Amino acid sequence: MSGIVIIGGGFAGVWSAAAAARVRGDADLNITLVAPADDMVLRPRLHRLLPEWSRVPLKRSLEPIGVAHLRAAVTEIDTEAHRVVADDRALTYDRLVMAAGSRLSRPAIPGSDLLFDIDTVEGAARLAARLHGLDGFRAVVVGSGFTGLEIATELAERGEVVLVERADAVGPDLGPGPRPVIEAALTALDVEVRLGTTLTAVDETGAHLLDGTRLPADVVIWTGGMRASQLTAQIPAERDPLGR
Repeated sequence: MSGIVIIGGGFAGVWSAAAAARVRGDADLNITLVAPADDMVLRPRLHRLLPEWSRVPLKRSLEPIGVAHLRAAVTEIDTEAHRVVADDRALTYDRLVMAAGSRLSRPAIPGSDLLFDIDTVEGAARLAARLHGLDGFRAVVVGSGFTGLEIATELAERGEVVLVERADAVGPDLGPGPRPVIEAALTALDVEVRLGTTLTAVDETGAHLLDGTRLPADVVIWTGGMRASQLTAQIPAERDPLGR
């Protein structure tokens, strides 16, 4: 069976499926979205630590537009043969859409297994469980991109937060335009900002920074970088430092 195969059930994958279905019209064209889960996870909502708010059934979007959902994980891509292998099933395609997204890139430091994250529903649920019932907790958030700012400002309404950023300004990738508003919001929420340093180790009671500081904390949350899906390595094309 050929046609269009879409790898990934996030925003990009679902919107690609919808666009293909719209262009297809009444033509006989198979569109298959391959993703191992039944739900699309709305990752921008995960900072709210309410995982049930972050799931949308894929069938709600795909069934009405006639897109098939193969519940499987792609393990192999052969662009010369126009074939992908998902679990133990091979699919051929005329067009392939790579929308497998990215994953959090964890640091190789002592205690990295103690880090929390909000990259997945499971990660958000683990953090919520850790904070449940804590009165006046202290959190260290590493990274001040969108994800770091979202979780830092969310938690600042419930506890004490220190935001750590290796650059010399918050939100370095967001540019200088929104920075005054970001800084004002962090100040209003009493978020302590540590610039020009980063995490070197984590233990059960806190974080150790590159500048020699030790920060006591109930949780240390890592938001410090992403890597593209490892499947991109199977596509013969140029890739940026993040693997995209």
